[in-house]
Amino acid sequence: MSAHLQLNTYVGGRLVGLGVDALEALNAAREAAQAANAGRSAAVELTGHAAVRLAQRGITQAVVDEAVQTAEATGQVTSKVGQYGTVQNIYKGTNGITVIVETEGRNAGKVITAFRTGSKP
Repeated sequence: MSAHLQLNTYVGGRLVGLGVDALEALNAAREAAQAANAGRSAAVELTGHAAVRLAQRGITQAVVDEAVQTAEATGQVTSKVGQYGTVQNIYKGTNGITVIVETEGRNAGKVITAFRTGSKP
């Protein structure tokens, strides 16, 4: 029998429950991103919400950086007004990852979420 531990935390003002598996995945994703980015800065910074979502979706910082770079290189960057009335840039990478970057407010210039193209954010 395996035990399951539930951890609740606030992300973006919302209470989010993280099981041990999700927490371990989040920590592993952060460690992998730090190792991959040793000696260089990431192309884009992540919000706390984005870090949790990426860990849940098995997407690394390096994959997000690649998506942003390839979207810029191929002209696959669009903008939309987000849920809270701010403009967000949408990067559709050639690696099959879509990255949403906030352009205004406290999260300006940061990734707010990313997902595999064709899946719901």
